[in-house]
Amino acid sequence: MALRQSCRGLPVYGGLDLSRLTDLTALVLITTEEPIAAMPWIWVPGEDLEGRSERDRVPYVQWVEAGLIETMPGEVIDEDLLEQRILDIVDDYELIELAFDPYNAMRIAPRLAGEGLPIVEVRQGFYLSPACKRLEAMVVDGKIRHAGHPVLRSAAEKTAIATDQNGNIRPIKIAKRRHRIDPIVALLMAIQRWSVGDPAPGRSVYEEEWYDSVASGGAAAPGSEEEASIESALRPGPVRRGRRSVYEEF
Repeated sequence: MALRQSCRGLPVYGGLDLSRLTDLTALVLITTEEPIAAMPWIWVPGEDLEGRSERDRVPYVQWVEAGLIETMPGEVIDEDLLEQRILDIVDDYELIELAFDPYNAMRIAPRLAGEGLPIVEVRQGFYLSPACKRLEAMVVDGKIRHAGHPVLRSAAEKTAIATDQNGNIRPIKIAKRRHRIDPIVALLMAIQRWSVGDPAPGRSVYEEEWYDSVASGGAAAPGSEEEASIESALRPGPVRRGRRSVYEEF
């Protein structure tokens, strides 16, 4: 909580990962100067919280009591309540962009945009490869801080990396059924947009053009050589699963 207070008023990028019935809903804001501060807000339906804790084998009840996650009434996340909560949170910061996965956000994203939030769609899967690689580098170099947030750390411990034949990587769950990595996905979306505005040192102009196209979901002209190059680079080949991520070093 102290980290949130100390970052109030600062420019931030955000990532929003919405849940279905069983996953977590996560909003992560990051500051723009390294070492960046990563600040998660996480929601879970309040119905049968103890049962959910047993199934997922994580202490949701204790996390709620400690103020680390928030509950919403019922069996699913109420998007009306979530929308208002997000607006209240970002009002304390200078929000540059809020990235979202269009898969589950087609209802709430236009409403947030209508409230004046700078909403940006970020595609998932191997399109997150640049953000995954940058996060790994920041973890190793000690350029990210999160005050030891237990829920973010738990998600990091449950995140593995899948790699395709072109060297692209994406986050996956170590165990599909019960592991929840939504806070890490939200963090990666925020890093994806931040990296476009604040490129990693040493990247050439050609790499930067490729990165911008990838991070924006592939903005190359249809049928162009650039589009073919991007799609070839990101086309999933045989996926190697099981490599542990360095995120668990959080």
